[in-house]
Amino acid sequence: MILRLSVLLLVLGGCAYGAAAQSLYGTSGWAFAPTALLDADGTARLHYGRIDENVAFPTVLCNPDESGAGGRGLPRCDQMVLAASLVALPRAEVYVRLVRRFDVVDFRGADRSIGAMFVAHREKRVLPAVAVGVRDVGGTRNFHALYAVASKRVALSQTGIGRLEAEGSLGHAFDFLDANRLELDDTVFGSAGLRISGRLGVGAEYDTRRINYAAWVQPIPWVRLTGALLDERYFSFTISGIYQLK
Repeated sequence: MILRLSVLLLVLGGCAYGAAAQSLYGTSGWAFAPTALLDADGTARLHYGRIDENVAFPTVLCNPDESGAGGRGLPRCDQMVLAASLVALPRAEVYVRLVRRFDVVDFRGADRSIGAMFVAHREKRVLPAVAVGVRDVGGTRNFHALYAVASKRVALSQTGIGRLEAEGSLGHAFDFLDANRLELDDTVFGSAGLRISGRLGVGAEYDTRRINYAAWVQPIPWVRLTGALLDERYFSFTISGIYQLK
């Protein structure tokens, strides 16, 4: 674990231009941990995903501790995520999110979340972008997260299929809001990634609880496919539709 964390921290501070990475829950980031790197103003995204039960947030209808984590003869608690996000103003990102058990037809008992992030300082040539955000400020209010994060980007080189770029983020979450559970624990988080001209990317993050790996590919400008190994072993995915409203 210490070696993996050291490798992750060594590459923090890199960067990426163009479309920002989107987390499995529809916000800016690789898997769960947020970044301060936003898409262009007016960018809207729709997300559909599946989260493995072993790392999914418990909902009213299903608690992984009660399911036996997919034990024999017991239903799995994999979760379906439906989310929408919008970059506006142009320093703010807002999102809405529904999370329910995958094998349940309707959304009764689903977790509902509304949140936002505001970029207090835009990225400069030397200085990073700095943002503050809150998750689950509205909705069922089960999983609050209040955080501050700094992110930096840099172009590395030109390849045969596009420009190689890197990004890095480092932040801290705060146990400030009253919540049943915290989406991010009261400690540091960070991420680092590489990408080629908005076509594909790979990244890693520490989300205050575990290390996650993610990779995405954007075969056409308006569709992105993201796969992740959460806690280094549990596969989850998201399909995102990207729309430019301006």
